[in-house]
Amino acid sequence: MSLPVAAVIREVVVYLRRHLVLEPWGPEPVLAGAIPEPTVRRTCPECGTEHDEGVAYCVVCGAPLGPRVGTPG
Repeated sequence: MSLPVAAVIREVVVYLRRHLVLEPWGPEPVLAGAIPEPTVRRTCPECGTEHDEGVAYCVVCGAPLGPRVGTPG
């Protein structure tokens, strides 16, 4: 009974070694000559603190960073 089970396991391992491709888990390699995209940063109109794009309010002074609601333009 153990000989047929061992043969099946061996064939499965051989098949997986030939057909299964594993990808590395490390960080993505940087391509030579590739320029990383710059992060867009805005400054607060009240205190001048830099903030990431998409932040609605300044974390330092609480001033709104986007266009004000109800103002023209």
